[in-house]
Amino acid sequence: MGEIIHLSCEKCDFKKQLRIGAGMLSIRASVVEENLLDEDLQDWKRLQEQDKIGFFSWQYDLAYCDSCHDFQSIFDVNIKTKEDEQIRLGGRCDTCHKQLQPLPKGVAITCPRCGNTDVRKIRVGMWD
Repeated sequence: MGEIIHLSCEKCDFKKQLRIGAGMLSIRASVVEENLLDEDLQDWKRLQEQDKIGFFSWQYDLAYCDSCHDFQSIFDVNIKTKEDEQIRLGGRCDTCHKQLQPLPKGVAITCPRCGNTDVRKIRVGMWD
């Protein structure tokens, strides 16, 4: 099950709610095809057509886009090919499509509006 998180800054009233993690459908290829952006979707389809995908998983990760100055819930797909190659697809900003890296767990979150380094991250629900 995935989590619904709420980010909030007490200094400037910044608030954002995002979903992270993976649900029960995380093994379905159709979910990958529905969520990847064009450039990554083409790579996914090529790997499928060439029968190279050995195993894959996806999840939503918390990331920060420094171009858009916003937190995102990025759709990340991790593929292990039949030749043991590791491939990452997705992980792009919804707005500018820049490739983003997930924020490490436990790292302090800085407010994109005021720079406060004490943004609260609270789990407010679960999703599947």
